[in-house]
Amino acid sequence: MTGEGEAPPPVPGVPPDPRLPGPPPPHQEPAGSAEPPPPPGEPAPEAVPSPPFEPRLPAPPPPGSRVAGGQPPAPMARPPHTPPPNYLPPPSPRPRPVMAPIEPPPPERSGPSPWVWVVMGGVALLIGAVVLVLVLRSQGSGPLVVGTDVSLDAISQTGGDCVTTVHFTAHGSVSGTGTITYRFDRSDGQSTGNTQLSVDGNSGFELTEDWRFAGVHNGGGTMVFHIVAPTTREVRHDVTVRCP
Repeated sequence: MTGEGEAPPPVPGVPPDPRLPGPPPPHQEPAGSAEPPPPPGEPAPEAVPSPPFEPRLPAPPPPGSRVAGGQPPAPMARPPHTPPPNYLPPPSPRPRPVMAPIEPPPPERSGPSPWVWVVMGGVALLIGAVVLVLVLRSQGSGPLVVGTDVSLDAISQTGGDCVTTVHFTAHGSVSGTGTITYRFDRSDGQSTGNTQLSVDGNSGFELTEDWRFAGVHNGGGTMVFHIVAPTTREVRHDVTVRCP
């Protein structure tokens, strides 16, 4: 008689029933355990917990490989070799501006600035001009002096009906400021009388007088120019007139 849970012994000539349980397998240690079981009577060592489970994602497939359940990605579109009429090429890169080299500042000059010399030169010229004007005024502000170069010139001009006009001009140099008293005397007895002329500075003087001859005439005359004051001078000029 068999016990509970045990299979009956095989009968010769009858195949075993697969539905009947077989004998239990002998006790085996789990695979991978290198430690022997503890001896009888000693407590079992504490079980070391296994590391936590970390899920790992599968690596992405390399480019161009076929993905399971799908098609490989299409290659990137390239511009056509012959662009259509509405194709606009990308703009060309702008050239970078050329930066001028930074020059170091010029060294500081020692001494006064050039503008100082310019200002000083202008001041010196102004002072020189003022001194020159003062000197000229001082020379012309003295008493009037008539030079020794007084002269008398004559120019004749003849018109119709035997009319001849002689233009006399007396001129000379002076210095200082004052009044000249003069007169013109003719050889026929005519005279201008004493006349005064104010002179200021060193410009000199120039005085004119005309002598008119009319009708038939064959001869001449003499004009005398007198300076009466501030000094005396006398010059004369002879003329000859013939008409016809």
